[in-house]
Amino acid sequence: MATITYDANLTNPDEILKRIALAGYDSDQFLAPDKAYAMLSECCQYERINKKRSHHTEL
Repeated sequence: MATITYDANLTNPDEILKRIALAGYDSDQFLAPDKAYAMLSECCQYERINKKRSHHTEL
């Protein structure tokens, strides 16, 4: 869990979550691309079996 402070005039929560997903991390709204996830260090990878692609936007 993270707390993020941002300027609402410059971005929005969905854009932030998309960028996080593109860095390799899934959220409730967006799934990280498999290639981005695979590039995470082994210590940063996690079990993704609970993520159902039909309920998320895949980037």
